[in-house]
Amino acid sequence: MLSFIRSDLNQFNAYQPHPGGEDGAPIALTEIDRLDTNESPYDLPPELKQKLAFATSELIESNRYPDGSHASLKQAIATYVNETISASGATSDSITPAQISVGNGSDELIRSILIATCLNGEGSILVANPTFSMYEIIAKSMGIPVVAVGRSETDFAIDLDAAQQAVTETASVGSVGSVGSVGSVGSVGSVGS
Repeated sequence: MLSFIRSDLNQFNAYQPHPGGEDGAPIALTEIDRLDTNESPYDLPPELKQKLAFATSELIESNRYPDGSHASLKQAIATYVNETISASGATSDSITPAQISVGNGSDELIRSILIATCLNGEGSILVANPTFSMYEIIAKSMGIPVVAVGRSETDFAIDLDAAQQAVTETASVGSVGSVGSVGSVGSVGSVGS
């Protein structure tokens, strides 16, 4: 490792995706779906590629920085969420664009949350393993303590007793990831607890 890199970071190993085969031998990417990387096995339809090419060449001013506040995107998200809540018949306060954060993927959003809440010894992150590995990787790379609790082996529910015992005065962020199959979620009661 490089001598100028922090010693705690020297302990990290680079992520190595599993090659796919049971014996560790690589499998051709055309033969597998890369669900671990959240990639779609399908390319964009040609008509969508044409629309993107048109937008890129004709609608986007490539000599200007984009709106860093993402105002129009946040407004569109708030409108969509509020319309969805209203259509469901649920009663809830309206979501405003100021309550929405956007980023270039989950890693950036996790990093932003941790910077805003936990730096300089002012907090830690609580995770329920197994979960998205980047919570721990990003936190540790920033010198933020990680407190881990387990899940039920039968339904992956978070061990709430262990979580309540693990939460200290310095716990600023809690990760409530859903590790079940796509579309499965934890109960509102367990999140509220």
